Parts: sequence; C-alpha cells; structure tokens
Amino acid sequence: MAKLHFYYGVMSASKSTNLLMTDYNYRANGGRCLLITHALDNRVGTSGFIKSRLIKEPTPAKALTKINAEMLMLEFVSTYERFPSAVLVDEAQFFSKKDIYELTKIVDDFGVPVICYGLKVDSNGNLFEGSAALLAWSDDIREIKQICHCGNKATHILRFDKNGNVIKNGKQICIGAEDKYVSVCRQCWKNGNIKSVK
Repeated sequence: MAKLHFYYGVMSASKSTNLLMTDYNYRANGGRCLLITHALDNRVGTSGFIKSRLIKEPTPAKALTKINAEMLMLEFVSTYERFPSAVLVDEAQFFSKKDIYELTKIVDDFGVPVICYGLKVDSNGNLFEGSAALLAWSDDIREIKQICHCGNKATHILRFDKNGNVIKNGKQICIGAEDKYVSVCRQCWKNGNIKSVK
C-alpha cells in the first residue's frame, strides 16, 4: 500500500542527499521517480534543481509553486507510459496545505508513494504551512538528525546577517544556506548562539 512519508530535519541534515539516494535506489531496481522541488529554491542560481552538499552536480527536478495531482500523473504517464515508482519532493515545507492535500491524492487515488523532505520549523521557531500539513496527514514521519555545534541534537535554525548578528522574527522565507543559517539545538536557538560564522 502506498504511503505519504515526511522526512524532516534542520539544514545540513542530508535531506536532499537522502532524496537523491532514494531516487538512485529506485533507478537501480528498474524504477523511475518523479522529482519535485519548490520553485522558490534557487540556490544553484536557478530553480528546477535538487542540490546536495555531498554530490557535486545538481539533479534536475520539476520546479513547482502549485501541485496538481492529476496533471502530474497524466504528464508522467504520457512521457514514460507508466506511473512513477515514487514521487520525491524536496523543500516540501514551502508548499501550501492545499498542495500537500494534492500529494495525498497521488498516494490515495493513484497508489503512488510520495516521500517529502523538508524543514519542520523556520528560523523564528514556527511551523511552515507545508510541514504542518505533512505532520497532520503523513502515514510515516521520520527525523533526519543533525548535531548542534555544542554537541546536542540540532532541532532549530538560526538566521544571521553578514556581520553575524542573529535575526529573530524575520520573514519566514529567506532562501540561503550556510551564508545565512546555522542549525542548532533549542537552547542555542533561544540564546542566539551561532558559535562562529564561517
């Protein structure tokens, strides 16, 4: 039976690497996945790619701002003459509750597993809309763990400016990587402890 999976973690927890490994494993066994990322993610200079810190070349993916389950399945079948083995979604936190509902339709109406990877909370400590919907509706929820610089489990993200000043209560979505964010434990998040900016 197909399921909706949500694998969440802080930044640099290897979420995208896990997604690409899952895609590789399906392909190695004769499968073909549909890779989706949110169009907001333009960290490689343009949207439409999934980038892992451990894999040099970005992997092409369908860049979307809205998800339509039926259209995605029809497009895939018209190209490959079969349903995807799985739908793999990167940056799932950026999608709306309505989009996540569309992902449930891919699972329930088409029998295709959907595996979503993303952040649970933003740098202000609040749930993203997409993550909240995934936490409510997923059949399987797993944390991909990362370590804070203090040695505790990292559960939060701190945003900082170019001078190393912590930004709290900023806008929810601000695309960036290690140049703007550091993954930390709850205590370091509360104290604004970024240790040192690389």
